[in-house]
Amino acid sequence: MRPRGPRGLTETDGVLLGIPLSFERASMGIRTGISITLVEADRQRLEALVSDRNTSQKHVWRARIVLLSADGVGTNAIMAATGTSKTPVQRWQARFMEQGVAGLLREKTRTPGTAPVADERAAAIVAMTLKSPPETTHWTARAMAKAIGLTVSTVRNIWQAHGLAPHRWRAFKLSNGRAFAEKLHDVVGLYVAPPAHAMVLSIAEKSPVQALDRTAPGLPPDYADGITDSACIIGKKTTSCFLCLRPPLLKPRAGWESRRMARLLLLVNRAPTGWPRDIDTEANGVLMKRRDFLAGTALAATAGTLAAPSIARAQETFSWKMTNAYGPGSPYYVEGPGSPTDFCKKVAAMSDGRLTIQHFAAGELIPALEGFDAVQNGIVEMNAANAYFWAGKLPAAQYFTTVPFGMDVKGTNAWLYHGGGIDLWHELYEPLGMIAFPMGNTGVQMTGWFRKEINSLEDFSGLKMRIPGLAGKVYAKLGVNVQLLPGGEIFPALERGVIDAAEFVGPYQDRRLGLQKAAKYYYTTGWHEPNNVTELLIGKAAWDSLPADLQEIVKTAAFACNVESNAWCDATNAEAMKDLVDNFDVIAQPLPDAVVARLREVTQEVLEEGAAADPKTRKVHDAYMAFKSQYGDWAGTADEPLLPLLYKA
Repeated sequence: MRPRGPRGLTETDGVLLGIPLSFERASMGIRTGISITLVEADRQRLEALVSDRNTSQKHVWRARIVLLSADGVGTNAIMAATGTSKTPVQRWQARFMEQGVAGLLREKTRTPGTAPVADERAAAIVAMTLKSPPETTHWTARAMAKAIGLTVSTVRNIWQAHGLAPHRWRAFKLSNGRAFAEKLHDVVGLYVAPPAHAMVLSIAEKSPVQALDRTAPGLPPDYADGITDSACIIGKKTTSCFLCLRPPLLKPRAGWESRRMARLLLLVNRAPTGWPRDIDTEANGVLMKRRDFLAGTALAATAGTLAAPSIARAQETFSWKMTNAYGPGSPYYVEGPGSPTDFCKKVAAMSDGRLTIQHFAAGELIPALEGFDAVQNGIVEMNAANAYFWAGKLPAAQYFTTVPFGMDVKGTNAWLYHGGGIDLWHELYEPLGMIAFPMGNTGVQMTGWFRKEINSLEDFSGLKMRIPGLAGKVYAKLGVNVQLLPGGEIFPALERGVIDAAEFVGPYQDRRLGLQKAAKYYYTTGWHEPNNVTELLIGKAAWDSLPADLQEIVKTAAFACNVESNAWCDATNAEAMKDLVDNFDVIAQPLPDAVVARLREVTQEVLEEGAAADPKTRKVHDAYMAFKSQYGDWAGTADEPLLPLLYKA
C-alpha cells in the first residue's frame, strides 16, 4: 500500500504538482511524519512573511509550520514549537502542498449561519432596554425576546455587547412610585451640598420615629434625640426622613428626655420664613410639602438638578476587555506583580467594581500581535503589548518602548511623565482613535543568547537572530538575518538551530523559557533595550465614555504597575542571574568594546534614517534626544560616580 500524506496525497501526487515530497515510514509502512522540500523562491517568500512585522500573526504561524517541515523538523517538534495540535499542522502542510504559498494566505470560505442582527435592530433593542417595560421594573431576556421576536440568546448577546444588565442593581432598586424621579431630583442635593455645619447620614422611606428607633440604639441614649433631628415631607403614601448631625447639638437638651415628644427638626442653614423654631412636626400634625421644604432651605434649586446626573453617573458600571501580545502564564507580561492581570485587579478594587476588565492572553481571544487593530476597530477596549510591535504602522511608536543607546528606566519615566513624552504619545495615536499610557517596565534587558561566541563584527554576518524593534534594524545593517518570533517559539527554534541567537527579556524571564539549555553565551550589554515599556493601549471612544474619576483610577493603576513591575523585575533578575552563572555553566559577558562602538554608530544611522523618512518620527525623535541630552548631564553627575560606591566592595 502506497503511503499517503495529508488529504490523501502521495509521492506521485507531489511529482505531478511539482512539489517534491518525502515521507518518513515506520517499520509497518505507516507515515509518522512529513517533510517538504522547498524551492528557493518559496523559501524566500515564506521567510519574508515571517520577518515582516506587517504580516498577520496567523500567516506567520502558517509559514513557520511549512518552514519547520522543510527543515526536517518532525510533527511532534512542530507542535511543540508552534503550540498547536497535530490537526492544524497537517492541515497547513496539506494546504501548502495543494496550493503553495498562496494557499497559506487564503482563508477558506464558510457557509454562513444565521444572519447577524442588523445594527439598527440592535440599537432598537438597546433603546427598549433602557426604558422601563409596562407593569414591571425592568426587562428580562425572555420578555425582551418575546416582545422583539428574537431568541433569548440573541438578546443576551446584544446586552452583553453593550454592557447591559437590567436585572442587576448595585445597591438599590428603582421605586415603583410615580413620583420617584421627581423626588430624587429634589432631595439628592442634600448629599452633594448639605446645609452648613451639617452632615446627611441617610435618607429613608420610613416614618421619622421608626427611623430614629432603628438608628438611635447605636448612639448614647441621652444623646440620641439631641443629635438626630429630622423633618417630614409629604409624599405619595410615604414619608421621607433626613437624618443629620450638627456639632452644636452633641449634648443633651433639657426637656427632650421623652422619645415620644422629641422634636424632629432638619438641620438647615436657615428655616423658611415664619417657620416656628419650636414646631413639633408630629404632635401638631404639621407636614410640609416637599417643594415648600426644599425652597425654604439654603440649598440652591440647581443643586438637586445638577446632582442627579452626577449620582447616576457615579452608579454607572463598565465592563471592558483587554487583550495581550503575550501568551498565558507569562510572568510580568501577563501575570505577577505589576502585570496586566494585576492592573485589572487594581482597577476593579479602586473603582469598587464600577470598572471591570476581563483579560485575555495571546490566542485566547485574538492572535498575539493583532491587539492594535482590535482596539482601533472597537473589538476590545484595551490591549497590553509593546509599542514597537506597531512599527510597520507607526514608526514613531518604537520610541515609546525603547531606543538603542537611549535612556534607562529612570530617564524614560522622567521623559514620559514630566518631559512631554506621554503628550507626544497621545498626539501620535489620537488620529487613529486611541491613546496610550505606560503600564510596566522591565528595566535593562540583556543582549541575548548566542550559540557561538561573538569576538568581532564578522561574527554577525549571516547570523539568524530573534530580535524586535529598532535594534533589529541595526543588526540587519551588520548582516544579521533578523527574525520576529513569539516568545513561545524562541526556545525550540534556538535549540534546534533554526536560529543562532535570541534576545528575550532578562535573566528571570529567559530562565523560565529554558534558553540556558539552548545556548551558553549570554551577552549582558543592554545597548539595544536599556529599558522596555509595556504599553496600555485604549480606544479613545471607550476612554471618553468613562467619568473623570474612573479615568484617574485607570491612570493611577497604570502608574502603580509601571513602578511595581520594574521593582519586581530587578528583584527576580538579581537572583536568576546568579543562578544561571553558578548552576548552568552559562558564560555571561559583555560584548567586545569594538563591537559596541560599531553598534552605536549604526544605531545613529538607523535613527536618523527613520526620522528623515517620517515627520511624526522626526518630531518624537528630536524631543526624545533633547530630553536625553539634558537628562544625561544630570545622570552623569548624580548616578555614574555613585554606582561603584554603592554596589562594589
